[in-house]
Amino acid sequence: MLHVAYTLTPDIRALLEDVKQESNRFLLTVVHPSVERKIRFQTRLKRMYWIQNPPQTFSLAEIQRFVLGAVPKRMFTRTIPLFNYAKLIDHIHEQWTLNAAPITLQNIEELSYALERGTKAMKLITMDYHTLKQLLNYLQTLENEPVVAASIAYSQWCILTDRYSPQPLAFLLAYIFLSKGGMNMRNALCLEQELVSHPREYTHALEAIKQSGSSTEWIRVFCSSLARYITKLRTSLETKDMTTTHDDLYRITPRQQEILSLLDGLESLTNKQVQKRFRVSQVTASRELGKLTALGLLLSHGKGRSVYYTRV
Repeated sequence: MLHVAYTLTPDIRALLEDVKQESNRFLLTVVHPSVERKIRFQTRLKRMYWIQNPPQTFSLAEIQRFVLGAVPKRMFTRTIPLFNYAKLIDHIHEQWTLNAAPITLQNIEELSYALERGTKAMKLITMDYHTLKQLLNYLQTLENEPVVAASIAYSQWCILTDRYSPQPLAFLLAYIFLSKGGMNMRNALCLEQELVSHPREYTHALEAIKQSGSSTEWIRVFCSSLARYITKLRTSLETKDMTTTHDDLYRITPRQQEILSLLDGLESLTNKQVQKRFRVSQVTASRELGKLTALGLLLSHGKGRSVYYTRV
């Protein structure tokens, strides 16, 4: 039986207003495309780093090498969940941003399957479907409070699964509600960093729900974490490192830009289409598409020869 109780205290309402104001400032900030690519790329790396169960198995530098295509065979299987997770957040940004459609059990099952593909993780079927359906129905009554909905989605998922360590599916569910409310910061939000890097605050707030039955403290912690991260994100745009970036990693070539332009008139694009359009080899087409995917500009779908790409 689902039971959610909380109070939006004055300090929580103030935090919600801070999140809204900081979000608006960030979204209204004009940034160079290369800077935006850099932010998205670094966000992708941080998500993959912080979603690892502490202590983190791979460093940020190792994850960057993996994303750019240098994954040693002996480590490939261990990186699958990280790549699946990062890809799903891009998928959520593409599919759910300002999407008024209701979230269904099927949507959650599809996320679970995609996240666990290639692993031996726990199956979603072990969950209480009736209570989960109640939770989704309840959360969708909070459409005007996406941050509150996201915070409750995360905490209630932990309670339903009786697992209180950072959970990928819990984060994905939170990202969906933030995206639906337009609070995903151009896909530059990293919830994982602020929550996971403050383990005492995180654990205490979740345990308070078990002890008191109230989600008030957790909502405060979630809102505070979100406000902190968005403020850091916005102020980072003003630093010299961001405003004067010349790193080749974040630049795209004329051919890569043309590939993106092709998708302005197409729903999707394949490796073969790129080969034919630019008269290049399969290896070169893969390299170009891989670079754009790593930068978060394209999203890949399918496996093997059936892979196709869409704009994020």
